[in-house]
Amino acid sequence: MNPILSHPIPHRRRTAAQKSNFNPLTALVYEDVWRKRSLSILSRKPFPLQQELDLLRSWLSECKEGVLLDVGCSTGVYARGLASGFPAAKITAVDMSELMVKQALKRADREGVKVEWVVADAISLPFEGEAFDGICMGGTLNELGPDTQVILEECGRVLKKDGLFFMMFLLSSEKPLGRLLQRFLSLGGLRFWTTLEAESLFSRAGFEQVRFEHYGVVAFSLLRKH
Repeated sequence: MNPILSHPIPHRRRTAAQKSNFNPLTALVYEDVWRKRSLSILSRKPFPLQQELDLLRSWLSECKEGVLLDVGCSTGVYARGLASGFPAAKITAVDMSELMVKQALKRADREGVKVEWVVADAISLPFEGEAFDGICMGGTLNELGPDTQVILEECGRVLKKDGLFFMMFLLSSEKPLGRLLQRFLSLGGLRFWTTLEAESLFSRAGFEQVRFEHYGVVAFSLLRKH
């Protein structure tokens, strides 16, 4: 079994959305009940997890023999997908919830993929500067709350110059019902952006958006560090 490297989690105010990741039931059911179906539900079209992983590997193919980091990995969907698709790469995955990381480790061991699992807060990543060729983040951006900008800058710190950052996140809805639901979800700390707001957010953190696709509110961005 791959070991888990644990670092102290700083005490800071957390949103309800962030706190939910420390719930044992959330960690247990997250991937099978929600994550495998989430993009189909949110985009209102068939969008299987395999299609998402194919997109991840395609857009990060430049890094297929490099050192990659999955930030806010939850149960390790992206990290495991990269490990199976890029056998020559070194994959590290980090999440602040030890419960989530333990579930990720169990799944990786069942699948026979090698990932370095780390428990740490993304606001202060325990890695040297410019340690990674590529980074990915699957859905976590919307959950970062008031620390979004700081965490994006921290990701930039550990990414090499010209390194790639693949991200899946949710845009603000243009439909009345969607806007109403997102206003409710924002009470729990989730944030949503227009395409222009997201691009500005990335630019302020030192990234250039080089590729973008969206399916309803489900967005994919490929960023390159300046």
